[in-house]
Amino acid sequence: MFSVFDGHGGPACAHAINLLHPDYLVAGLLPPGISEQVLSDLRSIEESLTTFSVCGLSDALWSRPEATVTGESEHIKYQNLIKPPVTYNSCQWPPWGPWGPLPGSIHDLHVANMRKLLVESLSCSLADDDSYLDHNDYGDICDPEGFTIASFRSIQDAIISARHELSVQYTADVEAIDMLGPEVNRLYDRIVEVSRNLRNSFKRLDIDLSHAAQPSQHSATLDKALLRIVFSGCVATTAFIPNNCRELYVAQVGDCGAVLGSLVSGSTHANRAPHDHRSTALLEYSSSDWKAELLIESHNAENAADVQRLRSSHPVHESAFVIRDDRLLGELMPLRAFGDIRFKWPSEELKHVARLLDLPPNYPIMPAFYTTPPYLSSTPQVVWRPLVPSRDYLLILATDGLWDMITPKEAVDVVARHWFDYRCYPSVCGPGDTAATRLIRTALGGDTMDPQRISVHFSMPATVARYYRDDITVLVVYLPTAFRENHFLS
Repeated sequence: MFSVFDGHGGPACAHAINLLHPDYLVAGLLPPGISEQVLSDLRSIEESLTTFSVCGLSDALWSRPEATVTGESEHIKYQNLIKPPVTYNSCQWPPWGPWGPLPGSIHDLHVANMRKLLVESLSCSLADDDSYLDHNDYGDICDPEGFTIASFRSIQDAIISARHELSVQYTADVEAIDMLGPEVNRLYDRIVEVSRNLRNSFKRLDIDLSHAAQPSQHSATLDKALLRIVFSGCVATTAFIPNNCRELYVAQVGDCGAVLGSLVSGSTHANRAPHDHRSTALLEYSSSDWKAELLIESHNAENAADVQRLRSSHPVHESAFVIRDDRLLGELMPLRAFGDIRFKWPSEELKHVARLLDLPPNYPIMPAFYTTPPYLSSTPQVVWRPLVPSRDYLLILATDGLWDMITPKEAVDVVARHWFDYRCYPSVCGPGDTAATRLIRTALGGDTMDPQRISVHFSMPATVARYYRDDITVLVVYLPTAFRENHFLS
């Protein structure tokens, strides 16, 4: 699982979503037997009230024993009516990076939310279950908003490719396609299940944080840590490759992006054995051999389909001002995001928070023309692609700071050139010349990666740099290119 996040209005939301979302994703994908064991462990943890290392969901995040969280959540008290809840002073926690640990109260909340999520999953009664995934006239899997998750043709082609690897005879006629029925149905059902879980996990995380931060009308306390998270916001793109290494799922909220880099059919390299790196390393790089596919369009005002989704969810008379100056309600660039409760909560709740915080009467606690919230969604758009041997080589995940500077094809060319420069062994490049580093240098310095132009960008004060470039986060994933076993047919 690979993700990139881009925060706005401060780093709090992006920091929290980055650290909490893997557990939500994994919880939705766990088999029932493992879910029961994890649920039992979580119950024991809560009953013991001891220092602990959770959670069995995202093992990689919890594997470093030296990582700890300390300190309490900050609370605002009014009239000394309510004391903040007691939390653990120190508990095992994964590395948090330069922003420090999440407060202990959020950790406690997270454990409770995971327990509730697993209970609902095992009882098949998930709250806010986004279970309805439709199909169109062509048999493509579609989400409730009408966006295509997987085409029926690509599902068929995946099965055919797997059979071809087993040297199973296949002829492209109607009878042969009908024989694929059972395998197609199994893969179809699996795509529906995983896609539904990805959608529900993103949405559930945002809802849990929002509900925890939302005070009741009689509440006398607010959790400042939670308010920082939900008042700021972030967008995210997550790629999930199952253990079979034959499929790719991408879930996106907002304007980050995922680009799949593949060899063009019929190119010189496509005819070579993908696992024989020595054979391809001797060939010269050619841009024409590579193609780039932007898997999901950015969720912003330039995405006509997403604008239509937004407008159709509000009264007709709001169509003229839901999008103003290419921004949501004239303020926010992405049309989907975590946090940003100024675009989600009922107006009375926002006014109640403003009163508790003793904000000035003219403080813009909500956007103008805020009449029928929520205007912002955290439900991701999900796409599925089969990973084809000798064709699909790399995946680039990046924030909009990169895609504002270079095109998807230019990005794939940079990474492909890097691949050949290191004779198909990019891991030997060292930290100073990774593919991600080259992408950032190309974005800031042009095709020649001009050091002077790059230096100018990095020497600008932060208050000035934001007018010339956005923050850039890049993750390059090298996909498996040789498959020896058939998993689609199992």
